[in-house]
Amino acid sequence: MTDDAGFESPARTSERDARSYLVDRHETGDLAAAFPTDLAPFFAEVAELKRVGSDLWEGRSLADARFRRAWAALVAGASPQRVAFTELAVAGAHVSFGNVDGTTLTEAGVSAEDRRVIYHRAAERALGPLEPPFDDAIESLADGFTAPVPVPEFVTRLSSQQRVGPPKPVKRPPPPPRAFDPEVDGLFDDHVGEAPAFDAMEDLADPFEAEERQSEHSWTTAVIAGIIQRWRNEPIWPAVLLGLVHHAEHAFLPEEGPENVHEYGEAERNASLERALAECPPELAATCRTLLAERQDTTTTLGSAFNAANVVDRILQQRHYANVAGLSLSDAVDGHDVVRPGPLEAFHLHVLETLRLAF
Repeated sequence: MTDDAGFESPARTSERDARSYLVDRHETGDLAAAFPTDLAPFFAEVAELKRVGSDLWEGRSLADARFRRAWAALVAGASPQRVAFTELAVAGAHVSFGNVDGTTLTEAGVSAEDRRVIYHRAAERALGPLEPPFDDAIESLADGFTAPVPVPEFVTRLSSQQRVGPPKPVKRPPPPPRAFDPEVDGLFDDHVGEAPAFDAMEDLADPFEAEERQSEHSWTTAVIAGIIQRWRNEPIWPAVLLGLVHHAEHAFLPEEGPENVHEYGEAERNASLERALAECPPELAATCRTLLAERQDTTTTLGSAFNAANVVDRILQQRHYANVAGLSLSDAVDGHDVVRPGPLEAFHLHVLETLRLAF
């Protein structure tokens, strides 16, 4: 069974065949299957901005603060193009700056022109030669972040919603019984209770709380998707806006319900989405609906950039949890559907292999 583009659905092929077919599409020049392997380390640096504090601005991290600022600008009438270039400039510069911003540089006595040069060079170091639209973004960033800005309620709710969290304990089958040796067994019975067996999954991972929020994941996904589209010489703003809005359908889900947001019914998610979009200007809301309708189509450059960024950020977050817990990435993803079974599975595996993030 094939779609209109002649791409055989991964659900109809074996995993190996589907992955090989995606690689074949890449080798024949299919832009929707092409990804910037050399930028994978930069994607990891962008994801780390979820763990850079935002003492200078509202928000729990730089990623959370920028998610709020992006939506504040959008609902205030800023063009999605302007917002997209601004967020990419922020990501490019702040992987070097951390939470130092234009205000900090001003207080340190750095002149306005020097601040622009510093920001431009930092962003260019990460993103390569910058197009003219970046100039306006850097101009505003060099002056420092302004005072806290009002945001729609759905943005505030996404800033407080935890995501999946660290790996949970894996239920292992009991070990097989051992043969009893009367000369050895029983010698240390008195001390067994004093030194319980160490289990990394039980003793390290479980006490952690989920530190990531929907806002942080959405912003990181938006930036990575925009970077992929820029590398392809495609418009970046649709990918950035799709990344920013893709969890709006979770903002107003009932608090009493399934533990996993994906278990909510389509009607509940749609109602939550429409309530969130009602807080946006009509034209922006209509654009968001159009983009969301395309998010599952990996045969387009927009859909493939978004879905690639989505799974890349998910795997990078689990790698962070694994590093903190002293686990392997495979251990960290055992308890989660980071790559979920379904029509996107083969595509996600192709992306992770291409970017050398496979587990």
